Amino acid sequence: IRRHWGRDAEVVYPPVDLARFTAAIPAERTHYLLAGAFAPYKRSDLGLLACARLHRPVRVAGSGQQAGRLKRLAPPGTEFLGWVGDTGMPAVYAGARALLFPGEEDFGIMPVEALASGTPVIAYGRGGALETVGRGASPAALAEVAAGGVARVPGGVLFGTPTADGLAAALERFERERFDPAELRALAAPFSIAEFDRRFAEAFARAYEAWTSARGGPAARRVSHSTSVA
Repeated sequence: IRRHWGRDAEVVYPPVDLARFTAAIPAERTHYLLAGAFAPYKRSDLGLLACARLHRPVRVAGSGQQAGRLKRLAPPGTEFLGWVGDTGMPAVYAGARALLFPGEEDFGIMPVEALASGTPVIAYGRGGALETVGRGASPAALAEVAAGGVARVPGGVLFGTPTADGLAAALERFERERFDPAELRALAAPFSIAEFDRRFAEAFARAYEAWTSARGGPAARRVSHSTSVA
């Protein structure tokens, strides 16, 4: 926005209905999870290839244009759930060892939903994942990811090389770590609906005050309007 319009913009994260996921009954976490639309930029192929190389079980929730290709890449035993609606996703997250998030997103709702479920995330360390999964990570960890490596972060593991090998290395690192579901749920708290409402109202108030101040304030605008109409 600054580059194209010459204006500053304040970012307010989109809201996630955290209560739907924190209320899910924890299940035995036996497999990894890929979820979302089967679009090329999501890079679900990397998740399936990495799981195939390491012989790890994976479930896939979603649908889309790449369904045929992904089914051909999937390791034996992969369970394709089809498109799972809002009411079914909390249980799907609750049964996952970790959510695999191999693509770059500007934000990414699913990692926040997974964290709210107490489920860690293994994500490509670019875009929104740095601000959700990587929220609170050390500068050293982020530098390792930026250099193409792998690092443990508060919400799971980030990898910096968007290949099947890069994701496989992140899976192996993840399996040497332990994550507290309560701490993962706490990471999702800043993205609640209530927090969105508060931040949006505050951002609107600040922008409105700046806008009116730049024009002499509300009273000056009323005088100017009255004069122009007359």
